[in-house]
Amino acid sequence: MAGQLQIALLGPFNVMHNRQAVTAFESNKVRGLLIYLAVMRGSQPRAVLATLLWPNHDETNARTNLRQALYQLRRTLGDDQAEPAYLTVDRQSIGLNPAADCVVDISLFQDLLTTVARHSHDSVTKCAHCLERLRQAVALYHNEFLTGFALDDSDVFEEWRRITQEQLHQQAIDALHQLIEAAAIQQDEGAILRYAQHQLTLEPWREEAHRQIMTVYWRRGQRGNALTQYESCRQILAAELGIEPDTVTLALYHQIRSSAPLPQAEDAAIGSSKPRESQDETSPAPARAASTQSAALAPPRASALPTHLTPFFGREAEIAQLIALLDRKEVRLITLLGLGGIGKTRLAQQIGHLQQSTDGDYVFFISLVGLIDGSSLASVLASTLELTGQGMEPVQALIQFLHAKKVLLLLDNFEHLLDQALLITQLLEAAPSLKILVTSRARLNLAGEQLFVVNGLPYAQAASDSTARFAEQVDDHHHDDIHYGDIVQASPALQLFSQCAQRVAPYFQLTAATIPAVWRICHLVQGMPLALEMAAAWLETLPLAAIADEIRHSIDFLATQRRDAPTHQQSIRAVFNRSWQLLAPSEQLTLRRCALFRGGFTRDAAAAVGDITVHALARLIHKSFVQFDQQHMGGRYQLHELLRQFAVEQLEVAGEMESIASAHSTYYLNLLAAQENRLVGKDSSTAVADIQQELANIHQGWNWAVAHVELASLRKNAYTLGEYYSVAGLSGQGVQTFENAYHTLGAAPVAPVHEDDRRWLLATFLALKADFLVTQNRLDEALCAIEEGYPLCQSTPNYWAETSFQFHHSRIFWRRGRQEEAEKCLQATLQLVQRYAPEDRSDHTLANVELSSLIWLAHPAAVCGDY
Repeated sequence: MAGQLQIALLGPFNVMHNRQAVTAFESNKVRGLLIYLAVMRGSQPRAVLATLLWPNHDETNARTNLRQALYQLRRTLGDDQAEPAYLTVDRQSIGLNPAADCVVDISLFQDLLTTVARHSHDSVTKCAHCLERLRQAVALYHNEFLTGFALDDSDVFEEWRRITQEQLHQQAIDALHQLIEAAAIQQDEGAILRYAQHQLTLEPWREEAHRQIMTVYWRRGQRGNALTQYESCRQILAAELGIEPDTVTLALYHQIRSSAPLPQAEDAAIGSSKPRESQDETSPAPARAASTQSAALAPPRASALPTHLTPFFGREAEIAQLIALLDRKEVRLITLLGLGGIGKTRLAQQIGHLQQSTDGDYVFFISLVGLIDGSSLASVLASTLELTGQGMEPVQALIQFLHAKKVLLLLDNFEHLLDQALLITQLLEAAPSLKILVTSRARLNLAGEQLFVVNGLPYAQAASDSTARFAEQVDDHHHDDIHYGDIVQASPALQLFSQCAQRVAPYFQLTAATIPAVWRICHLVQGMPLALEMAAAWLETLPLAAIADEIRHSIDFLATQRRDAPTHQQSIRAVFNRSWQLLAPSEQLTLRRCALFRGGFTRDAAAAVGDITVHALARLIHKSFVQFDQQHMGGRYQLHELLRQFAVEQLEVAGEMESIASAHSTYYLNLLAAQENRLVGKDSSTAVADIQQELANIHQGWNWAVAHVELASLRKNAYTLGEYYSVAGLSGQGVQTFENAYHTLGAAPVAPVHEDDRRWLLATFLALKADFLVTQNRLDEALCAIEEGYPLCQSTPNYWAETSFQFHHSRIFWRRGRQEEAEKCLQATLQLVQRYAPEDRSDHTLANVELSSLIWLAHPAAVCGDY
């Protein structure tokens, strides 16, 4: 394993060896040991390390744990193959070898700042040498020290981590401040934006950085962006600190807001503002012109933007992007696309409120949700804008009113009026200053249409974990390794749930005790605001965990009793029913055949499982039922989880569940089987990544095969799935998967002719389960699995399971300090391998057991910790 070792600690913990991720750390304590050695440099006394990581143990046990952790660390890093070794080890101390080919981002960061501090110059802001090193330093500071990592059972380590994090944080903030000062001197607005935004990722409440960004936007003439930045600042200060912006920020805001011509009635509702040329200082309402075709049409009165009793959460990135699009002259039609309940309407209204302080004449919001199919859209728009009674046709009246004005027209819920979309083209062509923002579940398919997909509110996961690992910790209530600080800060979905929950349960707070369940709820509804509001309302009746369980069980749980809720949004089922009815029969077929995919799917999978063409997928994408993610290699299609549940129901109603589920299981288990050789070879990290991407689908296919007693498929994939869990470090998932499979298959009816195959599989499941239980140090449970599995191997030969039971038994003896008995077990394991290998030479799994046994026998000192 010789080569360069890269240790990244600024942000999530990450170790790379020759650009390949190193993930097979036995525990967080092993990671913690490497982290401390990497940060502190030089050799560290063993007594200090033992106390740091195991403060609640006596000295003997703490030192024993340290020896075991050190052995595991050296094995994971391949330290015995590195020249020179990555670690320096003696009986008194342990350290990171300064002569080894090892790069630590914190060391680079601090060395760069030390060079700047020691350099002789008049001013750092004018020293090109130092500014370049500051740029290099802040580029290394991706996020806070050890984002998402914690050792909750070690107060000593946590205190050291907290102090180190604060010191590094302040160094980064100071470096960014110096770079901003230098950029201001050089009048480099791009650099000011870049470094101020970097500061805000570290301190979102830093008003100075908000002001710097506002000022740059203002100078560039992007007043909408500047005002959006202020609004973001205000919301963050209110949410994080419970305060308003200071007087300096407020003064800048008012200066920007009033810097361009505004309607005289600046404090009036935006929809009722009059064109400046038609106003006088004494007239509170516009003078009505004569009702003739040649007369100027009067502005409408009933067009003010709706106000809300609840605050607007998140969407800062979307708002900035939309404001930027509206600032572009060539962009005149924007369609906000997304599922019902995803927040399109509220986002459009927020854009309208922000645009009211620009120099346009009007912003009009018109809801089309109650418009009956077949009604004239032109007549409805003219009536809503009070343009009827002018002696003109509705289209002519609209054109004459809009022709010479700067208008932003917000049209909400357009999806059922697509056959009248050409009216929008007609209006845009006749009114050169008109811009239209549409919310719809389906695209309009018009020339010049700018599509903007609206997804659920973000809910951050622990940054150092994969989604699978984090979800496993949440579901299994293993929260010790989860650090929650950044999760809430970067999770508008969690914040929205909390705000809604406090309406029915004022005592509710986001804490370490509540966040895992709230995160699970957000994950189940994928950040859908409407669903979060409905889920939070149950808090006065059910505990959080029960709410999550009910959502997983049925979408019918998500409904509201609010009297003022629109009919089409009184339940998630009502939302999806309305969308379903807008689909053609062929589109309904495509959607229900996508129902069993979890975590997304590829074009090949869609074709193999449901005989779905790319054209059929495109039609669902155009109507917001399916999303296409281009960031994955080859592209990946996604279905919202709640919509997927609805589609599963439709699949059952259509009588297609059995055939589609069988095809789905076959496809993904074949995909898993194809990774077996890669998992145990040099390409294991790529194989792990490939399986990880499809893990939810693989689990779905595996569970179906277990429930339907697909013995051949299970036999082909059991070891490969176990190997994946082992390499990926998902021992908890491994225990759960094979325990469930053992009980389900054991209780299933099987024809006598297949009984031997079932017993073979049951023994295999127990051997895999025992492996992961030993890894988790659940030794009594592992011993029970071994004792339960041995008889199965006697009645139905299973060479690999039998040798594995013997090997795992030896591991239990080693962990309990019974070295002599452990060695006897290992010798017995080797004898079994030698006995069975000639009968099953094709089984490389036996060779793996043999190799592991030989390694353990060859290094008894390492196993005992005597090194």
